[in-house]
Amino acid sequence: MTGPGRRAILLCAVLLSPGAAPAQGAPRLSWVSSVQVASGDYTFGQRTTSVYVATGLTLDASRFRASLSVPFVAQSEGWVQVVGGGVVPSGGMRGDLGESSSMTHGSGMMGTPQSGSANGVMGLGDPVARLDMDLGRSPGGVGTLRAVLATKVPLASLSSGFGTGEWDLGAGLSAAGSVSGTFLFADATYWALGDPATVDLRNIASYGLGAGRSLAGGRVGVLGSLIGSTSVAAGIPASLQGGGSVSYRTADGRDILVTVLAGLSRSAPDVAVGAAWRILLR
Repeated sequence: MTGPGRRAILLCAVLLSPGAAPAQGAPRLSWVSSVQVASGDYTFGQRTTSVYVATGLTLDASRFRASLSVPFVAQSEGWVQVVGGGVVPSGGMRGDLGESSSMTHGSGMMGTPQSGSANGVMGLGDPVARLDMDLGRSPGGVGTLRAVLATKVPLASLSSGFGTGEWDLGAGLSAAGSVSGTFLFADATYWALGDPATVDLRNIASYGLGAGRSLAGGRVGVLGSLIGSTSVAAGIPASLQGGGSVSYRTADGRDILVTVLAGLSRSAPDVAVGAAWRILLR
């Protein structure tokens, strides 16, 4: 399971490297945007290609980071539903239209992707808000442990295919540090997912692990990562992806990140390519 939220985690991993936190009393407000194209059959016999464009604001202070991101979603054949921890290869949850969900339980497979109005759809998805709060730093600031609180706000209707119509709430931990010049990070969030009337979604744990290096005096960063989640429903296997990222910091302090991910499980997209950028506003 992956999606806009996981791209943001990868960007945060780069920005959490030692020395990235602002000085005491010097908060930073940034505009952060990203785009991701993901394609796969998600255990269906029919390929779905999705484009996620997200934009929002991030406030970095000495002890916390707060962010709000609003996604725009466009996808082709089939339906991939967005939840707090990523995306669900559901084939379409049409409960608010009086239709039964196409997700089947206990069969090891989902139903056939919806057709008709579900083909070639686009619109606004659910905003995601996240708050990271420092729990402690190692001597010299080379390691940081943070608590994570997050929520997905149900603004997209269930029938749109871009959300579940329910609130999702997340809580977890993230850690980042440097060992002999190698940057390490880990992020895990437990998500309580709201259930649409016709679908029984499990609560999930989503996670990310990575290691990387800074090059060119800190202007360039390379990062290898694994991201995934536990199973969201009966018949849907756990999601896992692996890939790499390259980041670049411009002379005026703008950050650019390019990520390529490959699916390592049947419920993940076969490939996902994304880019994210951060512009310091204040």
